[in-house]
Amino acid sequence: MAEFKGTPEQWRVESDERVVYVISDDPNPPHHGTIICEMDNGNQEIERDARLISAAPDLLEALEAMSNEFAEICNNVGLGNIPEENWTFKKAEKAIMKAYGCDEIQRDIEDNS
Repeated sequence: MAEFKGTPEQWRVESDERVVYVISDDPNPPHHGTIICEMDNGNQEIERDARLISAAPDLLEALEAMSNEFAEICNNVGLGNIPEENWTFKKAEKAIMKAYGCDEIQRDIEDNS
C-alpha cells in the first residue's frame, strides 16, 4: 500500500482576527509547527474549511482502512475481486488516489494483513 508522504502526525486549527491556520502537531523537527495552510479569516465558512483540512490525515487513514477491510471481506466471502459495480468502493479509491496525487494506485490487501 502507498504511504502518505505529506506532513506527518495530527493537524490542528488556530486563528486570530485576520488569519486561520492549519498547523502540524508533529513534535519532531522539521515539521513541528509547520503551517499546512493559511486562509483569510473572513467568515465562518473559512473556519469550517480549515477544520475539514485539519481532519484530512485522519480521514485518509480511516478511508484506507475501510477500503482495505471491504476488499478483504469481499475476498473472504468468495466474491474475489471487489465488484466493479460497487460505486462506494470506486468513490473511496478515487478519493484516496486524489490524496496521493496518483492517476492509478496499486493496492494490495496483503500488505495490511
